[in-house]
Amino acid sequence: MERFITQTAAALSDSTRYQVLASLGARGLSMGEIADAVSISPATTTYHVHRLEDAGLVEVSRRGRCHVVRRVQRRWAQLHQAFGR
Repeated sequence: MERFITQTAAALSDSTRYQVLASLGARGLSMGEIADAVSISPATTTYHVHRLEDAGLVEVSRRGRCHVVRRVQRRWAQLHQAFGR
């Protein structure tokens, strides 16, 4: 659990990554939709999404030519458990 908290804290320490996660809500968004929602370039979006994916907070899947980003619900449940929410 300690490793999970450390990885999560590192991933969320950047305000852009926090904004990316907040933009996802309960449903997934394409990389382009995230870039528009957070007002960042596609390259910057890709960078931050990969950092969140490395931390296990999001998963990326392909739908046709789009990459769709979704929160990993299991990880969100662990966050709520760890921080008592």
